[in-house]
Order: sequence, then C-alpha cells, then structure tokens
Amino acid sequence: MDKKEAIRKLRAYLSCEGLAAMVVPSNDPHFGEYIPDHYKCREWLSCFNGSAGTLVVTSQKAALWTDSRYFVQAEQQLEGTDISLMKIKMEGTPSITEWLRGELEEGSVVAMDENLFSYQEYVSYIEALPNIYVSLIKDPFSEIWEDRPRLEFHPIEPMPVEVAGESVTSKHKR
Repeated sequence: MDKKEAIRKLRAYLSCEGLAAMVVPSNDPHFGEYIPDHYKCREWLSCFNGSAGTLVVTSQKAALWTDSRYFVQAEQQLEGTDISLMKIKMEGTPSITEWLRGELEEGSVVAMDENLFSYQEYVSYIEALPNIYVSLIKDPFSEIWEDRPRLEFHPIEPMPVEVAGESVTSKHKR
C-alpha cells in the first residue's frame, strides 16, 4: 500500500460519517508504554513509528505532533505522505486544538476513539474547541484497516511462591 492510501481510507470513513477530522493518539485503551500492534493506528496512517505522537486528519490536511526526540525520524518517515510535522514546544508550532480551530469551520465535528482518550483529555478538547463539536466514536480502524494485526491474548500464569514470597491463598486470607 502506498504511503497515502491509509489516510485516504480514513478520510472516506470520516466523510461517510459526517466528521470533519479525527485525532489519532499513540496509545491503547490501557495507556501503556508499549502498545500491541493492533492499536498502532497512528503508525499505520502516517508511517511514523516513534512511540510518541498524535496525528490529526481532516478532509484536506493532516499533521503529526511529536516531541524533539523524534523530529529527525518523523521528517524522514513522513516524507511523501503530505503529513505536516508539528514540532511540540517549538516557537510557531500551534497546539492540536489551535490548529483545528484554524482548519475547521464552526459547527464541524472532530472524532476521537472513545477507548483511547481519558475523560480529562476529552473535556480539555471540548473546552479548547468551543464552536466545534468533539465526538467520541467507536474504533473506525476495525472497518478500514484490512490487514490489521489481531489482538493477542496469553494465559495468566501465577508466579511461583519462591518468586512471589507467599502463596495466592495466603495473600487472599491476609
């Protein structure tokens, strides 16, 4: 698939759903440091595989916000994607919400996957975008990402008493 195809698929989805933009973070529902490949939607869309970054896609533009650890890597990986690099904490770089206010018309709807944002972050977007609607949606990538890696589940294995220092039964009684 060429570097722009995934973005085209997301834009088609947004258009069908009446959405003007989508914010795609670099996390999973557990907000863990290492996320399963299934949740690497930002990477699938942008080709940027750094661990920190947020992608915003509108019908016409896309931009990726990342910090200084990834400026060089992001520039290289975004080449040929038409995604603008937004260098966090650099003079002249707008925040995501500032950029959205400049790109979207009043009354537009911005989508966020309901499983990938904390309530506090969701409320902060609502407050920062007073004339733009922020909508929590179900995972759209289950529909548009054809070869999406499956979630893997592994059996839980109790730690031996020699490692844990105490049996599970003893801990429960205590």
